[in-house]
Amino acid sequence: MIKLVIFDLDGTLLDVSERYYLSVKNALKNFGFTCSSKSKIIKLKRQTLSGAELISMFISEDVKNREKLIKICDKERYKLLHSKDYLKLDKPFKDTYKTLKILKQKRIKIAILTLRDYKKTTIQQLKKFGLLNFFDKIILIDSRSSKNYAEVKCDSAKKICRELKVKTDECCMVGDSLNELEAGSRMSALTVGVTCGLTGGNILSQKCNKIISGVQEILNIVES
Repeated sequence: MIKLVIFDLDGTLLDVSERYYLSVKNALKNFGFTCSSKSKIIKLKRQTLSGAELISMFISEDVKNREKLIKICDKERYKLLHSKDYLKLDKPFKDTYKTLKILKQKRIKIAILTLRDYKKTTIQQLKKFGLLNFFDKIILIDSRSSKNYAEVKCDSAKKICRELKVKTDECCMVGDSLNELEAGSRMSALTVGVTCGLTGGNILSQKCNKIISGVQEILNIVES
């Protein structure tokens, strides 16, 4: 029986596609390049291309010092993506509020475990969307950390389980990236991949127990 659901935030509870797209578009623009439409960029990202690989697709082979420029441009993209101003572009998915409310009514504990730099900004964001009070625990992992994110998320998820007095096999890890799914697998939690984020379903399915198209489908899983 599932007693705790640990959610990733970006791409799982919040739609971050606009933030990601504009970080790529404006980073390239700052260096005199242009990129494709939002739908094309998000489609490419869902193939698990790194930021640098994605940037490189819009800088032609004959550009002087191309490899160095790609690195500089990708660094700019990363800075924009994680900036406070760009975080304002996020918005909850359609069924996020309703799903969290029902989980709470069922007395299932809820936590957030996410890769972000600004805790105060994140708390303000959740409060703005009316989501903050649903969570029993919120843990942010510094995105600038050079550690293995799956390993760090696993350790953090175990900590959440201990503090909320839930066994790891009574926990469900839900996210749109391979990091939290691998973390969940390491601790024998139920792992659920969400395809509405920035990773494609074919890739997620290799690392998780179940695939869902949106967060509302988690309700069918915890009830089964």
